[in-house]
Amino acid sequence: MLSLMSTGHETITEWLTWCWVLIGTHPEFEREWQSELEQLGTLAELISLPAEKAPLTHGLLDESLRLYPPTWLFARVPLNEDRLPCGVRVEAGQNLLLCPYLMHRHPESFPDPECFKPLRFHGIRHKEIMGRTYFPFGAGAHRCIGDKLARLETLVVLVTIARACRFKSIRTQPVTPNPGLTLSVSGGWPVRILSRTHSI
Repeated sequence: MLSLMSTGHETITEWLTWCWVLIGTHPEFEREWQSELEQLGTLAELISLPAEKAPLTHGLLDESLRLYPPTWLFARVPLNEDRLPCGVRVEAGQNLLLCPYLMHRHPESFPDPECFKPLRFHGIRHKEIMGRTYFPFGAGAHRCIGDKLARLETLVVLVTIARACRFKSIRTQPVTPNPGLTLSVSGGWPVRILSRTHSI
């Protein structure tokens, strides 16, 4: 039950929250993204489109995971003695902590790492860094089994809500991450909900 709630529910909630934070703090992106959504047809058509046909939508998903991965820290335990690519020797059974939050800000892989740039993942470069310095779902044989379902679920919820309404933040203090079991917004993200067609 803990695994189901933390990996199948809480992580999606945090991912969506960070998407809305980034949309809300980048109004120019929101305008461009809304324009893209208007041209993409039905939700079913959007889901079947390759990422290249909806670069801002998929870029938002990728970049939000880069900046604020819900699973910001996890452990791996080697079965045998080994040596990491950097030359560090590890013992069998030793706990290795991997931190996507830090790796996703590596300046060699991500120029201007603190900046929100959804189109940075557009094109072949995405494949070059996937599983190396970009691993929001882990990598290799132990990559999260639910990564594709999580992406689909987040895409469907995000687009469905964005086409119906927008959120106006009523938060007064700066946004800071809270590194608990998952990476949440410290203090939450209180908003006023505005309909795309009329006031709510």
